[in-house]
Amino acid sequence: MKQRVKAEDRIGQVFGRLTVVSLAGKNNHGQTVLRCKCVCGSTSEHSLPNIRNGRVTSCGCLKKEVVSARFSKHKKSTSDEYRCWSGVVQRCINPNNNAYHDYGGRGITVCPEWLLFENFYRDMGDKPSKDHSLDRIDNDGPYCKENCRWATPKEQANNKRRSRILTLNGITQSLTMWARTIGVSRGVLLHRLRLGWDVEAVLTTPTRKHILMLNGKTRTLSQWAKEYGIESSVIRSRLQRGWPVEDAVTTPVGVR
Repeated sequence: MKQRVKAEDRIGQVFGRLTVVSLAGKNNHGQTVLRCKCVCGSTSEHSLPNIRNGRVTSCGCLKKEVVSARFSKHKKSTSDEYRCWSGVVQRCINPNNNAYHDYGGRGITVCPEWLLFENFYRDMGDKPSKDHSLDRIDNDGPYCKENCRWATPKEQANNKRRSRILTLNGITQSLTMWARTIGVSRGVLLHRLRLGWDVEAVLTTPTRKHILMLNGKTRTLSQWAKEYGIESSVIRSRLQRGWPVEDAVTTPVGVR
């Protein structure tokens, strides 16, 4: 039987553009209300059922952007780039989207910066031609600047054929899925392959993990990232920029 998640355990979790920061009591229907921080910087309160079921994914800024996009500074609301971006966001964060099962439902995410169209367009620019579409270089990886490109159908087909597939003990998975399974970054595994390591050594050799101490507790960077609902790459980047450990781990994305 699936264990029920307590309301207080939702704190730190991310739902679309929202990061849960605290409980806010009950509404008139007796439902738990969560106080959330949006990537746009606003704070808002929403019932747990609405957040959990995907009916609410932002403080309201996403809907406003869609409605008023034609008047925004980017003037791209009717463009192929905007339609592409909107489709990416919806199939990754909206459980009611018809394609969610094949994207968000299997762990495909959108990096926090790309939840705003301006950031997506800044990184990707215009489509080179009508034949190009957005392609993830690693088909099991996220939608982000480092993992996306505009590609033709032929280039996308070639990319799928080049996907790294590894087999160990009768289990066959992509390199990215192995990274998730064993808790080692894809970059480390790829580096080992380029050095000529055999598959068993690539997938079974331990790696030294980034250990952080906070509030008297010692955990790996990945464990802290999971607890606070912030991507480990974001925490690592903050630490490299000199943020204190507590701020790097606990500050919601878009706040500082």
